[in-house]
Amino acid sequence: MYDFDGDFETVYTGETDVRLTGLIDKYNGDVNLPQWTGKCANVNGASDGTKFASYIEPNDTLLFFRKSLCRAARM
Repeated sequence: MYDFDGDFETVYTGETDVRLTGLIDKYNGDVNLPQWTGKCANVNGASDGTKFASYIEPNDTLLFFRKSLCRAARM
């Protein structure tokens, strides 16, 4: 159904900022998705749902990246 063979995500390790641990740095080697422009194209700092940012505040906006939607959405 979904052809994701060869897709890869680069994630932050937390070495420079523990709050970013597990969040996406790049998808297939780029911070932007080719299908979108503007805010929707950027996956930097998004989560695939396995781990969200640490030390968040109640009104913080989280980015959720879903491969099947080919975009990062604010929640």
